[in-house]
Order: sequence, then structure tokens, then C-alpha cells
Amino acid sequence: MDQSKGASAALYQHLVPVRDILGADAFEYVASAAASLLEELEDVQDRAKCEEDLREFLCPYVEAGLSPKVVDDLLHLLPKFPKKELKELQELQEPDWSHHLCHVENLTLLYGGGAKPLLRHATFDIQKGRCYGLVGSNGRGKTTLMSKLAAGQLLQLQSKGLSCCYIQYEEVLAGVDPTMPCSEYVLAKAGTEGVPGLEQLPAELPVGKLSGGWRMRLALACGLARDDDLYLLDEPTNHLDSASKDWLQDRLAQSGKTFMIVSHDLRFLESVCTDVIHITNDGKLEYHSVGSRQFQALLPSASSASGELVEAACPSSAITFPNPGMEGLPHVLAALTECSYRYADQQRPTLTDVSLELTRKCRIGVVGKNGAGKSTLLSLLARDVLPCESDSVWHHKDVRIAYVAQQHFYHLSEHLAGTAVEYIQARFATGWDEELRARLVPSQDSRELAAKHGGRPFYWDGTSNSWKGREVAEVLERKMEDGMLHYLVRWKVEAAEENDGIVARNTWEASHRLREMGAEMLCVAFDSRAAYSRMAARPLNAEEVIRHLRSVGFTDSMAQRPIKSLSAGEMSKLVLAAALWIKPHLVLLDEPTNFIDSEATLALEAGLKSFQGGVVVVSHNHGFLQKLCTSFWCLEQGHLRILGRRGEDRSCLIKSKLCEQRAKREEQLARVRKAAETILEVKPENVGEIASRTLVLEIFQRFLDFTLPREAIQLAAEMFMTLADERRPAHGRDWLLAVLEAVLHVGSYTLHEELGLAGMSPVLVALVKGLLRRGAVCGVDDGAHLGVTLACDLHRLQFRAKASCYGGCCYCGTELAPEEVEAHGRKCYMSPFRLGRQLVKARPSSPSEDLNDDTLLFEMFHGTSPENASSIERHGFRPSVGGMLGPGIYCSRDLRKARRYGSVVLRLAVSLGRVITISYRGHPLQTTWQTFEGGCFDAAWVPPQCGVVPSGLEENCVRSPSQIQVLGRVNLANGALF
Repeated sequence: MDQSKGASAALYQHLVPVRDILGADAFEYVASAAASLLEELEDVQDRAKCEEDLREFLCPYVEAGLSPKVVDDLLHLLPKFPKKELKELQELQEPDWSHHLCHVENLTLLYGGGAKPLLRHATFDIQKGRCYGLVGSNGRGKTTLMSKLAAGQLLQLQSKGLSCCYIQYEEVLAGVDPTMPCSEYVLAKAGTEGVPGLEQLPAELPVGKLSGGWRMRLALACGLARDDDLYLLDEPTNHLDSASKDWLQDRLAQSGKTFMIVSHDLRFLESVCTDVIHITNDGKLEYHSVGSRQFQALLPSASSASGELVEAACPSSAITFPNPGMEGLPHVLAALTECSYRYADQQRPTLTDVSLELTRKCRIGVVGKNGAGKSTLLSLLARDVLPCESDSVWHHKDVRIAYVAQQHFYHLSEHLAGTAVEYIQARFATGWDEELRARLVPSQDSRELAAKHGGRPFYWDGTSNSWKGREVAEVLERKMEDGMLHYLVRWKVEAAEENDGIVARNTWEASHRLREMGAEMLCVAFDSRAAYSRMAARPLNAEEVIRHLRSVGFTDSMAQRPIKSLSAGEMSKLVLAAALWIKPHLVLLDEPTNFIDSEATLALEAGLKSFQGGVVVVSHNHGFLQKLCTSFWCLEQGHLRILGRRGEDRSCLIKSKLCEQRAKREEQLARVRKAAETILEVKPENVGEIASRTLVLEIFQRFLDFTLPREAIQLAAEMFMTLADERRPAHGRDWLLAVLEAVLHVGSYTLHEELGLAGMSPVLVALVKGLLRRGAVCGVDDGAHLGVTLACDLHRLQFRAKASCYGGCCYCGTELAPEEVEAHGRKCYMSPFRLGRQLVKARPSSPSEDLNDDTLLFEMFHGTSPENASSIERHGFRPSVGGMLGPGIYCSRDLRKARRYGSVVLRLAVSLGRVITISYRGHPLQTTWQTFEGGCFDAAWVPPQCGVVPSGLEENCVRSPSQIQVLGRVNLANGALF
């Protein structure tokens, strides 16, 4: 430091008391910074801002071990050094600054995030009427310097009352209602109408619906229409297509005003600027005229095609993409088939009839004018938005997609105070991408759609005095059934119902029905999370996250700095690193070269080339796309053309292939739908009505054909419909009572004497379930709870005989052909066949006792200790008292499971009639299935991994010891009986 010069020299001597504590290097920096800050003060007593800046700047030194008391002593010395003395000690004669907007000597630019200054002993000078390009690597302080200019901190040194226009993409809509029409925005920002450059922009279009390019052009046009002294443009070419970039060049050339432009596009700066200010790596400002040899020397580093040269010069900028592991995935990972998309408030679709496919190692560049639909296309592929037709988008169920949107800084808005490590840890703390979950939410009108098309049981809304369908609370599982995608959903329970202990039953719903009720995004979120769960878990400790951040060029110190201290280019790298945490198979990037310097652009290009998965890139950087991509998607007014490696148009070929595949799928689904029974839609507003009298008569005849004469069945059906018109039943129990009363009126006495209603009860229950589930009658539920109603407490019909007799299951009401009875008996949730292997005849417990041939007996096992086994063989079983499902005898159809409970396994013959499945924790009958309220089932079966049993194993709980006979012990060595 030159100790003979002005304020810095004087302050240097004044602060000697803390020199030894700070150290020589730190002391020199602090003295220079303090002098620079003091010179900015208008009043010697007004030091609050100075102290705040110095405290922020000294934070890294305090963290490194400097005592906070030393900081207080340093700040205490400053007021003793008057500004008058600073002025008197200036040795240089002030020149005439009449042609300068700003001139600052010995400028030190501080930022609290690092221990080194961004600028140090730099000379900053802006002359009127010139256009300056501000260039330098990411993190060198370009945006920070412009922010200080915009805030007036430097302009006020030499001139008063100067106006400044600062244009940043991130601030275009700051404090603006996104629904504001463009015409109002122009009038508010420019103060006039008819701003040049916006002639093609619809006046009534909301600004929030503009593409990134048009949003940037709107801000530039409004700013340039103002009459300001200095214009600051931060990356103005980001998002602009070639036509908009040409417009901006012409506008700057014609203005004759003073500009400072931050841009990494040196070719653009060469075309519009008179001078270039280069921020060097040692914190100096170098001024070069455009066209000079010094300026030309900067161009190779920005346009060099040699990635190796850049990597050697700056190894920390290297970008490496993780290996996603493509094993087991098909060649095509995602596809759109005749896909269209229209925003809700627009008449014309943004995309029309788009067909494309994404393969395992594709390298695709997306090009087109601003507003052509490029970003919308990427949002469709990422499933952030949904198309007009649900079957026009297909993704493989295991594919993981990383999507970095154009407005990607919004990811970081709530994490600026934290570090990059903390951001990634918070984003993936739950095992998948929480920001993706936040984006994949049901549509705004989902509640209205659910009220009309939602799930049963419907709930009563006291506000509107009407029945309403339920919203989907959560998607739990997914399966393919008969070629159609189904999801197991948990229905939302209203607050008033929770107080009453009401639980809505989980049901399987077809994907098209969930879309109808506005819940498709929940299905997309489930698919994404399921795909993430198949990836090997990554530890979220700091070491692993820092190692991952190094792959995008982050140093260890950058990874642990506050995010707010990072430059825009460094934030871009952070967002990319976070997206790559899931090891994606497909990477979708929207304008990835915005904000990053030339070296980072080359590193990104090299990383994408070596990536093992597929890549889709939207960019106006044609040089970047030409080096990276092997095919191009060209969008024009919402229509897509696909160009191959040699420029050939492959659009028709791909569309023909995808349409043929979809036609085959639709043909298969049509066969499935045709074979399925007709299901009428039940709407909440129709609760209590008969939806189809013809279908009611058909169901009555199917279930009662072998019990009553045809005339009696028709009369019973008419009687039932009359009762329904009078009573307007809502719940399944009410509909069952109407059926029972109708049958009793028609032939109850004869029927009761010959067959007994006890024998008919499961038939009548199945009849009512058929009415409700097929939509013949409109009830608030589908009759699932009828297995525990009063009719089911009567004597039950035998499953196999009645199933064959009525052509359907008498337990659940499913229509069956004779050859389907055996298979259905094993999966019916009420069927005893699922309890174990059926035995032809059990061994009698005594010589005098025998069992009927038609008794249903099943083989089960019970593991226990030798002592308990001997007691059971002598005295029989005793019901457990504190079991998971209440009192009963716990056994299993699986010998392997029984072996876990003891060294002795008993083989049992169990006599069963009705069985209930308790398939989730909190099931309403979990502890009451043996009671009058629960229905007195013979056994309860709990499937594995249902959450009820902590071991994750199945459980069979038999109601009564009298239903169990011990057949012998199992030899655990070979599975044979003793």
C-alpha cells in the first residue's frame, strides 16, 4: 500500500492500534475499505451504513478467530477520524468531471460472503454518451457493482439528481400482479403508450403468461422508453431469440444514451458497445476500446471450441453428470402422441398435435422464436403441466427426470440465508424432491371437480345442503389391471367427520377417473416418488453433498457460503447440481447458458456430451446447440418439426409410429371396456334416486332367478323402486332395508318357510352391492360396509354352491362364469378360500364325532414353545386376550411364518365360514370384528406389510377354539408330520 496518499494513508496511521491483531494483509485491506466507505459519507456523524458494511465484511475474520471486541475497537476508532482531515490530506488536484457521470478513485467493493474484496484500489469511471460492456468471470462482482450504481451509492459522489434505469430479468415482475394486462404494465413502467418494439404483443395478455423472451423484451422496451441518465442492463440477451436480439442492437445503437451492460456474450457487446470494462481476477478494472487488441484478446476465452484448454486453465469449472444406471429401461423413455396444450385463459392452444419421443441417449436442441412454446413443451415432458388429452403423454414408470426451468432462481428464494449444502439437504430431506412435490399439486378447481365427480362415500355439506364427492387425500399404490392404470387412493375426510370417527375406505380408481376429478397431479407425484425410491439411497451428510457440488465446479468454500453471496452464474450451477442429485435418466434444461460465463458454458457442454442419459436443451445459443445436439425440435406457432442429424424431417415418421402404438393400446382397452359390465356414473346431486329402472330389474333377476318366480321378481323390483322413490335412501344400509322389505312383501311367508331369510341374506346383500356399484341406484357409498350389517349376521350360504347357482359371488356380488369361481374364491376379500389350503375332510376329534362332508376346512399352522404345544394337545386352544385383532387364536397358512413363533409347529384343520380382511392400520373393525357391531366373522386375515402387524407378516385370527382341530406336529427338518 502507498502510505503517502490521502485518506487511506491517514487512516492507516490512525488504526495502528489494531494492526498487530489483524495481521498485515488483513489490516491493509481493512484500512483501504474503511477509507473508501468514509469518503462516501455525506455527514461525519452519519456512520450507521459504514459500520453495517464493515461489520458484514469482517464476519469471515471473526469466524476465523478474530475477537468481536477487536471489531468493536476498530469501529470505535472511526468516529475519531474526521472527514475534514480526509479532504485536507488529498494530494491530487481534482480534475474537471463535467463529462463524467461517475468517477471514483481507489474503489474497494466489499461483499460479506467472502474474505477477499471483489474490487480493490480500482478506478471506476463512466462518461456520458458511451456504452460500456462489463465483463468478467462468475463471482467477480459485476452484478454487485451495478446494484451499487442503481442504488445511487456511486453516482452521488460526483453528480446530484441523476436518474438510473436498472433492468434485471428477475425483477421484471417484482411487485406486479401477474394478471395485469401488458398495456397497463407498459403504461406503469414507461409512462406512455405505443412503446417501440412491442407492436406484436397482445395488449390484454397478462404479463404472467408471457414467455421468458417476451418478458425480457417487455422490460427492455419499457426501460429504454424512459428518459434516464444511465441505463444498467444485466444480461439483457438472456431468453431473447435472434429477432429480439437484433431489435435490441438497433435500439441501443439509435439511443445515444449512456449504458452499462453485463453480458457473457462478447460478440453482442462487440456489436453495441464503445468500451469494455474488464474485472480482472485480482480485483482491478481494465478499460478497453471495442476493437482494440486488448479487447480482441478477451474473445478467444469466450469463443474457444477447446474444452480441454478451459478445463486446464480453470479445473474447478468442470461439470460432471452422475451415471443414472440405465439397466432395465427400454430404448424409448417418454413420448408425446398428438399432444396439445392450452392455457386456461387463452383461446388458442400453445402447442398443437405434437408427437415426439425421448430415447436413452438422445441429444435434442429445441429452437424457435420467443413465445413459440418451447418452455411449455419442456413443462409437459417434465409433467409440471398436463395436456388436453390424458393419454397423449407417456413416461416409463421407472424414469427419473431432472428439469431446470427458465425461471430457476425461484428454487432458491426461500434458502438465500442458508448454504448450498443446507439447500440440497433441505430439498431432499424426505427422500425425494420436495420442490417437485410442491409443484405437482392438484388444480385450483380440484375441490369443485371432486364435489361433482369425487369418491364415495359422499359427505353432507351443511353450507350448501347437498351431498358432495370426496377429494383424494393421498395416492398409496399403483397397478396395471386389464391394460388400464389404477391407483389406490385414500379419500379426504372432512373435519366434522374426523370428530365423529368416520374413516373413508381406500379404493382403487382408474387414472382417467382421477383426472376427471382434478387429482392427476397427485398420481404424477406418486409416479415420480416411486421412481426415486428405486434409486439407491444417497446419504445427505455434508461430505456427500460437498462431493456432489464439486461435480458442477463448486469449491468447498463456495458450498458453505450463504447462497445470497453467490453470483447469478454460481446460483445457476447450484440449481443444476440440485436437479442432478436424483441421478436422472433424462435432463431437461431451459436456457442453461444464461448467467454462466464462457468457461462454465464449455464445461457444461463437455458434461452433457459425456452424460449417459438423454438430454433436451432449449437455448438461443446456436453455437452451443450445434456442438452438443444430434437432432432438433423446431417450434413455430405451436407446431413441431423434428429434424435429424443430417437435417432430414422425421416428424411424420415418428408421428406415424407413435399413433400406431396408441391405436393398438386403445384397441386393447376397448376390448377390456366392452367385456366389463356397464357402470353408470353416480353424481352427488342424484343421491336417493333410481338411475336405471331397466338395470334394477336386470340385477334383481340375476340374483333372485333361482329363488323366486319371474313374476315375483319383477313385482319385488317394482316394490323396491316404489319404496326408493318414497324414502330416497342414501346409505347402503338404507337401500338394503328397502330390498328386504320389498322381498318380504312379495313372498316373505312362503320364502321364510321354505328357505328362510337367513339363507337368502348374502344373496340380498350381494344384490344391493350390485345395485350400488353398477350405479343402478344412487347412494352415498358403494355398499362396502354391508358385510357387517344386520342381514349378514344371519346364517350364510355356502360359497361354491351359491356362486355356481347365481353366476356370481354371494359374498361380494362379483358376476362370475362357472370357470371363474375357483380363481375368484381365492382372491375374494370375504371368501374363506384365501385362508389356506382346503382340506377334503378333517380328522374327527373323537371316535364318536364326525364332520359333514360339506364343512369348509382349511390347513393352517401355529408355532409355539414345546410346553405350550403339549398343553394345546391336551386341553385345546384358548383365545388370546391382548392380540392385535382382539381375542382369538392366531395361526397362519404359511408354514415359514409359523416357524418364527416357536420351536414347535402344530398343523391344524380350521372350520371357517365368513372371513374379513383387515388391510390397513386403523381399520374400523380392527378390534371389533368378533362383536355384534363388527359382525361376528369366523376369522380375520391380515395381509403382510399392511401396517397392522409390526412384524410385517400375515396373521390369521380364528374366532373360536371349537373351530380348530390339531392334526399333529410338523417335522421342521423336512416338513413332515411326526
